[in-house]
Amino acid sequence: MGLYKGAKDNEMRLGLCSRTKDIVEPLIKPQWYVSYNRIANEALDAVSCGIQEH
Repeated sequence: MGLYKGAKDNEMRLGLCSRTKDIVEPLIKPQWYVSYNRIANEALDAVSCGIQEH
């Protein structure tokens, strides 16, 4: 599909504790993504059938 455009470096600033001036390390959290294919297809089907819900 050719969607990948490459990687580049990202500068980041480290947080400092206001009291001790120690570096506060960022908490790494897992990333998650939602696939909207099914939801989008259901919405398109509803629109084409004239179904509207609020």
